[in-house]
Amino acid sequence: MRRFSSVRRFAGTAAVLGLVGSALVAPAAAAESVPRLAVAAAVAAPPVSAPIKITPGLKGFDTLNLESPTQLRCLSDAGYSFDMVNTNDPDGTPVGTWQNEYNAAAAVGMNVVLFQGYDRASWAVPSEATRRATIARDKAVHAKYPRGSQIFLNLENNLNGGPSTKMIAWVNTWVSIIRAAGYSPGIYVGAPQLLTVAQINAIPNVVFWRSFSASAPQAARGFVGRQTTVSSQSCGIVGGIDQDIAGTDGRGVQLTGAAFPKPVVQPTAGGALVPLSPTRILDTRLHQGAVAPGALKSVDVQITGQAHVSGTATAVVLNVTAVNPGADGYLSVYPTGGTRSASSLNFLARQTVANLVTVKLGTSGKITVYNGSGRTTDLVADVAGYYLSGTASQPGTFTAVNPSRVLNTRPTGVAGNSSTIVQTAKAAPSGLPYDSVVLNVTAVAPKAGGHLTVYPAGSSSIPATSNVNFLPGRNVPNMVTVPVDTTGPTSGAVKIFNGSAGRTDLLADVAGYYRSGIRSADGSFQPLPAPTRILDTRRTAAGRVPSTSALSVRVTDQNGMALGGAGYVPRAVVLNVSVIQPSAPGYLSVFPSDQSVPTASSVNFVPRTDIANQVIVPVGPDGRVVLYNRSGGGTDLLADVAGYIRA
Repeated sequence: MRRFSSVRRFAGTAAVLGLVGSALVAPAAAAESVPRLAVAAAVAAPPVSAPIKITPGLKGFDTLNLESPTQLRCLSDAGYSFDMVNTNDPDGTPVGTWQNEYNAAAAVGMNVVLFQGYDRASWAVPSEATRRATIARDKAVHAKYPRGSQIFLNLENNLNGGPSTKMIAWVNTWVSIIRAAGYSPGIYVGAPQLLTVAQINAIPNVVFWRSFSASAPQAARGFVGRQTTVSSQSCGIVGGIDQDIAGTDGRGVQLTGAAFPKPVVQPTAGGALVPLSPTRILDTRLHQGAVAPGALKSVDVQITGQAHVSGTATAVVLNVTAVNPGADGYLSVYPTGGTRSASSLNFLARQTVANLVTVKLGTSGKITVYNGSGRTTDLVADVAGYYLSGTASQPGTFTAVNPSRVLNTRPTGVAGNSSTIVQTAKAAPSGLPYDSVVLNVTAVAPKAGGHLTVYPAGSSSIPATSNVNFLPGRNVPNMVTVPVDTTGPTSGAVKIFNGSAGRTDLLADVAGYYRSGIRSADGSFQPLPAPTRILDTRRTAAGRVPSTSALSVRVTDQNGMALGGAGYVPRAVVLNVSVIQPSAPGYLSVFPSDQSVPTASSVNFVPRTDIANQVIVPVGPDGRVVLYNRSGGGTDLLADVAGYIRA
């Protein structure tokens, strides 16, 4: 915030703070005194909030002025995920006006972190530390800012606050009051700065936010946020905005603030999908131990009653991962008590790989995972959602079936740059009208690297998207949700295009069907006519996503694709996410924008290998999801929308 004047506008002018020149007059009567917090009649009731650790790499901003709801919507559309909101009221406005911006940011689904702007004259008065900390604390309480979230002190332009011992005491008083209220105190380290690097580093119990100024002291323990630009012109904001990037300091602490989750009313229709934020339900590295070959090749997993899955669930959507398997093989996921009939995931020895699986629930709400290899492997499973029991009688609701193979091209295969037609009706319940199908599609022993694209058989063109990426000789599966033709000779059929220069065998196994018709039920699936690409970092100015960093992606109103109409935010989105040429091994987590990073993974990858996985993920209140690169290197990312789950 290096561009602020000596008496900062956010902090108040002489009239607001009772200043005459540099002398403090009657501080008890100052306009920001605590008892006047409730006088701003124009401020709406504070929104319901929840604490959030803001994902490293996400972009935010701070400004001199209050932003209007229109400007905040504009900034959200431009990719800003959080607003650093100043608790000081701008000059000439009623006390409490600052909360208009807090509320407006919440209304557009933007996360918020609070800070208190400086007043230069206050540095010289020790009692001002108590008064100003009390104001920041009580405003946070009044706004129902969640406990545990950070409140920053704007520490800059304080050369008049010397000697340094006096300034340190001022800061420690402020910090102790904020901490005692249950908040996490932070320091914005700006310039000009009275304190030295050593004195800054010695301040206990705080996190740091780094100024853009090159002359500002550097905190040895690192920063949870960094100002990367100042006075950037954006969205018609007078004076522009300062851009901030969320980070993690040397102790592993992240920038923490308030999120504003959407109120959730669960669907009730039979076969409706209840999407969940990714939640780990199985990790044999921590509990059961690796799944062995031979007589102990399978493990039963309790689904209902775990990871927020209701006892009324009839099928579950899981991301299943084979971790460091001892030999080449496959996993088969099927209802407990049922018959194992298809592969769900193929892997090579020492290759950690994941695939999204939709599977009916079996005995006592369980599923079984079978290790089809000659050695042990660890298993991880993350729940993405579940389907409600009952007859799937409404359009867009789902009927799960036992995995059923509808395509096996072995031994002839499919030639390079050509397609094959797959009739999916084989496993459909008698009389079920459907317009979309869930398939597990596998490229088997491809002769050359490439991709598969799955699309309606009657389509006149091949979509410019991919569903499965593969290298020569590697068996690679992916779950695909795709519309089918409903009339004519290709009714119930899809095509699979082999986008490589060599022949490959193909397998396709049906997991279930979506009933056709005009959608209206909550939790019903609405397919797009064709997959729509909404992200390709190879073609953006920002480029590759860096190590341990994130990207926020709007899944609505993209490329002319309005999911449910302009401004509509669906319950969840069905994406095919591809990791392209990563430089280090790791995994990608995909989750809603109003959530902290989960432990769950969505795509696992190894260096220099393209890989895709389907993801079903709830959408944040700003119409966005977050993709977080958990690896030691950068990677490009693609995301294609197949459809969405209605809210």
